[in-house]
Amino acid sequence: MVTRRKKLMQYLRALLLILLPLFAVWIFFTLGFRITNGLSVVYAPRITITDVPQKAVLFVDNKKTATSGTKHTIVARISPGDHSLVVGAPNYNPWVELISVTQEPQTLRAIMTLRSIDGTVLTKKDPEWKTATKLLAAPYTLPNKNLPLQLGTNTVIANETHVAVIENGKEKVIFTPVEGNISSVLPFPGRDDVVVVVSGPTVYLVEIDTKKPQTINTLLNGLQPHIVTDGKTLYGKDGDTTFRLDF
Repeated sequence: MVTRRKKLMQYLRALLLILLPLFAVWIFFTLGFRITNGLSVVYAPRITITDVPQKAVLFVDNKKTATSGTKHTIVARISPGDHSLVVGAPNYNPWVELISVTQEPQTLRAIMTLRSIDGTVLTKKDPEWKTATKLLAAPYTLPNKNLPLQLGTNTVIANETHVAVIENGKEKVIFTPVEGNISSVLPFPGRDDVVVVVSGPTVYLVEIDTKKPQTINTLLNGLQPHIVTDGKTLYGKDGDTTFRLDF
């Protein structure tokens, strides 16, 4: 009996010696500390990326780091320094960002659009048809210095050749079209950091933050689309078809 107890105690001691270091490592990483390639210990702040699809995957410096799972948010611990971020998801255009991580947490808003945008064709039987046709028939003028598009602290103006943000009294161009002339620049519903730009046959989403690399995604390719918004929804007309964009 004494021998069995002695063996049991030896087994428990050995198990404890194994589990304690593992528990310490778990606490170390849970608190946000990481070991760099130079074997130094650094604190990795929490980086949160919102507005992502479910099952989105985050790659930091080309390494798979975190996923969104069933949520629309990705949270990851990233060591201080300059990093490239790529978020990808099935059927979505990827979102690419360059960030400088300090000791402070950051929250980023991704701009991700479906490779094939869903839309709903509207007819006179639809309740939204009247709203859409009224907006589409209203006169429109590109935002300019006299009547700019104000999004949060950003002042956006445009002409047929470019879209610009006013910073310290000067224009900073954020977008020039590949083809066609710019026909409209609109706020993207629910965001104050993105504009919808219609140029020729293409509708773009353009990030307006000039302090970092911009994301520009194609929202729609048509014939000669005309897009409008009531602040909550994007409506459009291309040829004889009136539609609502679903995203």
